[in-house]
Amino acid sequence: MNQKQSIEASIKKQSNKKKANYLVRIKASLTSAKYLLWGGLAFRAHDESDDSSYKGNFLELIEVLGLNNEEIDKVIL
Repeated sequence: MNQKQSIEASIKKQSNKKKANYLVRIKASLTSAKYLLWGGLAFRAHDESDDSSYKGNFLELIEVLGLNNEEIDKVIL
């Protein structure tokens, strides 16, 4: 049996990808949190529903980071 096609290899590869995606999300979240804390800004808005035009500083900043970085854009929100 080909080792690259085994279930174990597939699960290991998937978990490494999940770990990498998790690190991207953590780094983007920490960058956003640092920025908001540094500026003394609120993280949330009054209305964060899906149909709201403004979802709060944190979520908006995460979206902007995603627009500027393809790797972040693939794994956030």
